[in-house]
Amino acid sequence: MRRIDDRTVRMTVEIQQFIADYWADVDENRGQGAPEFYTEDCVLYVGSDRTFEGRAGIVDFYRYRADRGERTTRHATSNYQVVPLSDTSAKVTFVVANYASDGPPPITGSKGPSLVSRVDCELHCKEPGLWQIKSLRGTPLFIGDEPYTVAVLVEGRHDAKVGD
Repeated sequence: MRRIDDRTVRMTVEIQQFIADYWADVDENRGQGAPEFYTEDCVLYVGSDRTFEGRAGIVDFYRYRADRGERTTRHATSNYQVVPLSDTSAKVTFVVANYASDGPPPITGSKGPSLVSRVDCELHCKEPGLWQIKSLRGTPLFIGDEPYTVAVLVEGRHDAKVGD
């Protein structure tokens, strides 16, 4: 069991708010501000076979999502573990439950999250209170029956429209 010191408490609060702000941008702004949450040399691992590198890769990832059409999402996070590596870096693990469906809200008939993942991040503190993602890896733990999530994560159909 580890001892929690003042630095860990401060980092944990800052990082939890940072992660909440990131997912709020993804959910409310379709991830259009997401590149600012990442370092210039970041890496985003999506599922088991997709990697996006640098801020240009993050722009491409969220542009693709937006270009697919209207999608309602909500990312709910929990079970944070923050491990300071230094005063300006930390490893963070948490769980994200993603509720998602194509179309505008309200979404009806949902039976639960479309995806529950373990997320492992390496974060860098650019200046006091300003964190950025250096790497983010989402590992699916549970996959629901939402068609697009199944098409991408189970069938590997990254560029296909569901129903094609």
